[in-house]
Parts: sequence; C-alpha cells; structure tokens
Amino acid sequence: MLNIQGKDCLVVGAGAVAERKLKKLLAAKAKVRVVSPQATPTIRGWAQQEQVEWVKRTFQADDARGATLIVAATDQAEVNIAVYETVKPQQWINIADRPDLSTFIFPAVLTRGDLQLSISTAGAYPGLAKHLRKKLEREYGLEYGSYLTFLKEVRQQILSLGLNKTETSKLLRMYLDERYVEAAKEGVLDELEQAALEELAILKNKPN
Repeated sequence: MLNIQGKDCLVVGAGAVAERKLKKLLAAKAKVRVVSPQATPTIRGWAQQEQVEWVKRTFQADDARGATLIVAATDQAEVNIAVYETVKPQQWINIADRPDLSTFIFPAVLTRGDLQLSISTAGAYPGLAKHLRKKLEREYGLEYGSYLTFLKEVRQQILSLGLNKTETSKLLRMYLDERYVEAAKEGVLDELEQAALEELAILKNKPN
C-alpha cells in the first residue's frame, strides 16, 4: 500500500466512480484536488467542508504538475487518456476501467482498527473483490481491531525481554490464539491483557 498521508493527489472527474476513489484517498489522509465542471452532492459537500479542493472546470495539462498520485475517473475515455498522457515517470496513475494503463489500483479494503485486509482482482472484475470483502466482514468482526491492539502491546513487551530469536518466536506464537478473539468479542479482553502483561513483567524481572 502507498503511504499518501499529506501527499498532493489529483482526481479528474467527480461522478460516482470518482467519489468512491476519493473516499479512499481521504481515508488515507491525502491532500486531494478535484478537477471537474460538475460533482456529486457528496463531493460538493467535501469541498464545502474543505476536505478537498474542487476546481470547477475541465482538465488542463498543468493540473497534474506536482501530484504524487493521479486518478482519472471521468466518463469520457478521451479525457482519461489525456490525463494519462501528462503523467511523469515518478507519478502514480489510476485510470477507471483501464488497468492496463494504471500503475496502481484501488483494492477492496476491510478495516478493523489498524488491521487492513485488501482484496484485488487486478482490475479484471472489481465486483468480485467487493463480494469477497463482504464475506470477510462477516468472518472478521470489529473484535479483530481490539485483538490487534492487544497483540501490539504484548509484542512490545516480549521484544523488551531481550530473549533469543527462538524464545521470542515461541512467546509471540502463544498469543495467536482464538480465545483472545472470543474475549474481545465478549468485551473481556482487557482482563486477559492485564494477566498477560503481568506474566511478561515477571519474566522480565526474573534473574538470569
């Protein structure tokens, strides 16, 4: 995944397709400029809230200058190609319905806290990626976000013990257990986390 937080991004087009892609760019905390004569109500709202900059006109070649990432999502193939032709080697480009010309794609993403599961069909059939994401939503609930937060804290404590690689790996595997997921689902993971951290503290203070 690209880290585009704070990066200048350009979206050409402001219809339904552009809106879906814009939503993902905003979630990634990108700095987005939209160029289009018209826009969906949602995009107009984002512009009014200053979440995006909306330039109300057709695309011009200079619009792409300085952008880290560019999305061409108009309903006019010739405009999308015109955007593509302005792209420099160091810029990333995504053209709606043209994966062959795109240097990156927007995968279907399931987010659970810091956990992100991405699914892509490389542009072959985006609907399948969305379908599979919905299946993952049922399998991986919100409890996985809490579980990952727990694992992050436990991992930091384990790494601070100064054990060798084999011992560290063994301890890390101990916490990859479904009982912690169930505890998160039932809202009692904090109790298990406290117990785990106390056990690790004992190991840390144990004389060699």
